[in-house]
Amino acid sequence: MIAVLSSVSYLNFDMDDCRFWMITDFSRYESVQSAFLHISAHLDSGVYAVTLRHLGMLNRKEELSLYLQLKERFSDKKIFLHHPQSLQYDAHLPFSRVDEIASAKEEFLDRVYAVSTHSVEEAEMAVSAGAEMVTLSPIFKPFSKPDDSRSLLKPLFQENVYLLGGIDKVRAKELIEKGAHYIAGISLFQ
Repeated sequence: MIAVLSSVSYLNFDMDDCRFWMITDFSRYESVQSAFLHISAHLDSGVYAVTLRHLGMLNRKEELSLYLQLKERFSDKKIFLHHPQSLQYDAHLPFSRVDEIASAKEEFLDRVYAVSTHSVEEAEMAVSAGAEMVTLSPIFKPFSKPDDSRSLLKPLFQENVYLLGGIDKVRAKELIEKGAHYIAGISLFQ
């Protein structure tokens, strides 16, 4: 059980048994250092996992440096690189790469792999393929993608499937009250 985000007041949930996954948007940070401080504050406050989603704001060297700093400081947390070329690091992959997980696990035994999915069927297949963590989106219209025209999905309350898309504090609380134990967010952590 995790006491979630007690020191980050706008996310102060009085809930138990819920895990939060922060997916970064580096366009909202002034520098790598400000990103490190912001991410660290959330990890210190109870966030379980972070995906470093750079969207071209960082070069690969800066992204890897930030990843390694966070892994060193937060060895008990899950820190993922978003769409890395190599699977030698803990990675957050698109569903199209789910078939690479089994072979990567054979080569890199201690790595953790996450997968982004956009249907309940994909989420179930990703879990079956060995992904330890799976995002299912969009549950609501994403704040970070105002032009997103994908159909909204019914929440899947399954272990290690994190609900993502348009989740703010109010919606997170509603989902938790309905039985969600795994919530992922981008705008939720800004």
